[in-house]
Amino acid sequence: PKQSAYFSQKAIELIAPECPNPQKAQALLVNGVAYKYLGDFDISIKTLYDAWDCCPESEHALYMDILMQISNVYCRLRDYTKAFEINDKATSLSKIYQDSTRLAASYNNRGIIHYSLNEFKTAEQLFRNALQINRRIGDVKAVAANLNNMCLYEGDINEKLNLIQEAIIINKNMNATWALAENYNNMGKQYYFAKQYPKALEALAKAREAADESAAKELICDNYEYSSWVYAAMKQYDKAYQ
Repeated sequence: PKQSAYFSQKAIELIAPECPNPQKAQALLVNGVAYKYLGDFDISIKTLYDAWDCCPESEHALYMDILMQISNVYCRLRDYTKAFEINDKATSLSKIYQDSTRLAASYNNRGIIHYSLNEFKTAEQLFRNALQINRRIGDVKAVAANLNNMCLYEGDINEKLNLIQEAIIINKNMNATWALAENYNNMGKQYYFAKQYPKALEALAKAREAADESAAKELICDNYEYSSWVYAAMKQYDKAYQ
């Protein structure tokens, strides 16, 4: 994300300042996403709104991508009403333009909002809808994201481990370090749910290594949180507090 933020900022500086401008909107979108992954949500949301303002109405796919990223940042900021509102706009447009890629992304995004509200059954159905579309159209990166998100909450441990292992294989092949950190965090979470604490700590150590490499503040925080759960469950309270 640091490199992405750097290069997209360079691109923004080189592109003519006038809006609407699809190139500038694209560069602002990439910049906003990079800051989201770094955990700088205030910069991210401002940049994504700048991208929205700069996006020509004719650029339907780009417009939907911007909407979904804004919705996702609102979800991370726990403004779920606004997250749903923006997601609804993206979902409606994806249906109007019959854009399977964006429809799957909007289902995935909505699933994350429901997960954040502890509505796991609804989230699971949305992730499965997204996964079905992404497998059909062959969007491997999106498949990995769907698989990962299905491992955010408790369920059948064997099924969950199969899902996360498939996501890890995809992300290793793509050298997607940030995504791998998220995968291993969720693997640790699943082992915690299954009360397999040494395996949980092993997965979380791999997650921390990848999160440090990506400078992903949000994932490092998640990693500390899940690690504290495991140590508390093992009655190693000093480490849990630490």
